[in-house]
Amino acid sequence: MTNQCSEYVCRGAWSFRSQQCSRKGSVLRDGKWYCKTHDPVERKRKGEEELQKHREKYDKRHRQHERVIAMEKYFKGVPTEKITGTYCVVKSEEK
Repeated sequence: MTNQCSEYVCRGAWSFRSQQCSRKGSVLRDGKWYCKTHDPVERKRKGEEELQKHREKYDKRHRQHERVIAMEKYFKGVPTEKITGTYCVVKSEEK
C-alpha cells in the first residue's frame, strides 16, 4: 500500500471544492505523508528564498532611486547641458 499526500488541492480554476492530492507521499512530517511538492519544510525554504530574492531586488531599486533623488537635489536649477561627468542624466524642467 502506498501512502497518499495528505495536502488538499483545488479541483479546478473555477471550482471552490478541493480534493486530496493524488500524488504518492514521499516525506513523513508530523505523522502525515506529503509529496515533494507539498512538503511543508521544503515549501517554507522555497518561500524564504523567494522573499530574499525579492528583498534584494527591492533594495537595489531603492538605492538607485535614492541616488537619482540626490542627483536631482544637487543639480537643481543647473541646465542639463552644464552637467558633465555624471552617470545619471537629470531631466530639467526648464525646456
